[in-house]
Amino acid sequence: MSVEFEWPDGIERVSYEEFEQRVHDGLVPPDTPIRFEVVTGKRFVPACELELFQTLADPDIRNFRLGLRTLGIPIMTALLVGFQIRIYLLSKLPGGDERLVEQFANWSPAILEGGEVYRLITYGFLQVGFTHLLINLLFLAYVGWNIERGLGRINLLCIFVFSILCGGVLSLLMSPGRPSLGSSGGDFGLLAAAVVFGWKHGELIPDNARKFFGWGVLPYLVLTLSLGLRSHGVDNWGHFGGLVGGGMMATLLDPDAFRAHRRSNRILRRSALVLSTGFLVVLAWRGPHILRLNHTVEAGLYSSHPSGWKEAWAYGGDRGWASPTGRATLVAKTAVYGRPLDLGEATQAVLNQLDAWASAPVVLRREPIWVGEYEALRLRVAFEDAGKPQEMEALLIPRGRLLHRVQLFSEEAWAWRYRGLSEALFSEVEIRVPPELQLLRQLLANDQSDPTVYVQLGDAAAMSGYGPEARKAYENALSLGDSEDRARATEGLLMLFRDTGMDAQPETIRAMAAEFHADVPIQIAAAEALEGKGDRELAREVLLSAGRENAADFALRRALAERRLPIPELDSVKPSLELPTGHGERLP
Repeated sequence: MSVEFEWPDGIERVSYEEFEQRVHDGLVPPDTPIRFEVVTGKRFVPACELELFQTLADPDIRNFRLGLRTLGIPIMTALLVGFQIRIYLLSKLPGGDERLVEQFANWSPAILEGGEVYRLITYGFLQVGFTHLLINLLFLAYVGWNIERGLGRINLLCIFVFSILCGGVLSLLMSPGRPSLGSSGGDFGLLAAAVVFGWKHGELIPDNARKFFGWGVLPYLVLTLSLGLRSHGVDNWGHFGGLVGGGMMATLLDPDAFRAHRRSNRILRRSALVLSTGFLVVLAWRGPHILRLNHTVEAGLYSSHPSGWKEAWAYGGDRGWASPTGRATLVAKTAVYGRPLDLGEATQAVLNQLDAWASAPVVLRREPIWVGEYEALRLRVAFEDAGKPQEMEALLIPRGRLLHRVQLFSEEAWAWRYRGLSEALFSEVEIRVPPELQLLRQLLANDQSDPTVYVQLGDAAAMSGYGPEARKAYENALSLGDSEDRARATEGLLMLFRDTGMDAQPETIRAMAAEFHADVPIQIAAAEALEGKGDRELAREVLLSAGRENAADFALRRALAERRLPIPELDSVKPSLELPTGHGERLP
């Protein structure tokens, strides 16, 4: 059996099986004249009058194909284009361009540190310059119109916004610190959707519409992508992200003309909205935790700082890093003191330094913790700078005569945002062997006969908190060195006894001082070591004996005065000075 179609250019005869397939695919308009002799006899009648046609025809497919054949009114595309034009016109108002870019562009510091996650959407509606606007809107109008006819208005909006979000997220992760804006991520998403749509529904797309989808637009996609790769000023990560987002949504969504898929489309769109919103909420909450960190080592302090932060001066005159937002600064510093500090003294030292640059420091939190095997302290301090409330989160680690400290300063209003960052920074802090100490160890591994290197090793080890190693190094220097090296080693050893409470007999300390009775620093160090052992009387004798031999030494006189010991009087000697005068006289 055969069926005949009456077309404007003649009569076409097809088999009944092909007729069924064409009707099922929506390729036979309802008003097409057909002749099926078994049913119509010799007459051509409109297809819609046949019960057979009504049974076989799928109205959804017919409406789908009809939508692609006719131009229609691209309402959603027009709204998207018009909205961006209005935003562009706002940017032309005085100061408008700067305000829009500053507040709505895709900029990772503002998003991750400030929680301004809305930027991952708003950046896609900003344009820089008329040419940028024109190119992006031409792509949007051309591709968006076709996607709107094929998939429906709401699906078009979903694909466009989701593509912008995916492009913004990928740009945020792969090129942090580089601001970006423009709807090209959304445009690439629509191009990818057009390609996927053509591949997915190719057999249903009318011939006159195939050039808008699938293989017909793939060359445009490849060309625009390659042009972007050749330009250094283009956010290609945003393009790639939009490409992935648009292609994924087009794969999951079906044309709204298919009534059977409308419910699944609604579920998918709502799921995408919920997941995207949830992602943005989590990003706003956890943003500071995922800042990319760079690592530095100074005097054995291994610490980190956010990669996008720039070197700058911070509170206390320390060199550190400043956030691009201007809301926070970071200091990772090792300070050297005359003797070891306990946690309380370390706290007071930091507060004194802060008080010299700011005002009204108040400790809000004090928490002893451990950093590896070392005691440390977490501090939170509120203070004011030029009348503005500020906060400091600090990690203090006393070690030997060193005080390692990591301090994060921020505006009080933003302090809660940076606590996650401080947790991440503090968790990565380590205390390592200082490079200088490592070098000295290596030198002695190659040559163990140089007393000067032993003294240097003892000094470095004592300063860094390696007491037993320092004592051994000083003792080796005493056994190998000349009088100068022995004097330096003796002073270092006495200071080590003073600082660490190492086992040493008072008479041994007295004998060490007696050997270098003319060396005032050794006498003072011996007295302080004896005081540390609780033998104040012997310490008094050492200082008084040194005072009789070195009455003019200022450091010794101060040490005697601090202990309220008698200070030797100096002889009043007034030497004559012969100076020439205008009258040939001599002045006494």
